[in-house]
Amino acid sequence: MNMQFHERLAEERERLGLTQEEMAKAGGVAKRTYCNYENGDREPPSSFLGRLKEVGVDVGYLLLGVRQFDSLGIDASEERLLSLYRSLSAEDKLALEAVALMYSQPDLASVLVEGAKKIEAQLGALKPSNQVINAPVTNVAGRDVKHVTLGKVKQGKNGKIG
Repeated sequence: MNMQFHERLAEERERLGLTQEEMAKAGGVAKRTYCNYENGDREPPSSFLGRLKEVGVDVGYLLLGVRQFDSLGIDASEERLLSLYRSLSAEDKLALEAVALMYSQPDLASVLVEGAKKIEAQLGALKPSNQVINAPVTNVAGRDVKHVTLGKVKQGKNGKIG
């Protein structure tokens, strides 16, 4: 079946999981204008296609009917992942790469999990206690403070230090 441009446009929108309104916004046009493109009533300008490329639309497929990745042996799900990856920020790409690395090397993931458990156990052993430590302190700003409890000055019943 030899599809027309407007049919491929609708197919690309569905492949990306976008609504007509989202596709119109991505292309910088009104929804009605986009619908005219998708219905075959109007031909879009090249600037519209350039903006769609930024959201992962295979513009070569729209124009020529040949998928960009066909010659590389990449299937549709791999192409979708690549399109999504390309739309991420640099920070999100790093996070995704870290997750992919953990999935691709299960031994590494288990080492990281075990390491995290050990650190958590060690931190648990360092939890603060209710132990009070008293120590005499002298010559503090010209006054003698008799007892300090974990950084707080210990006061007597009358409110005075001592």
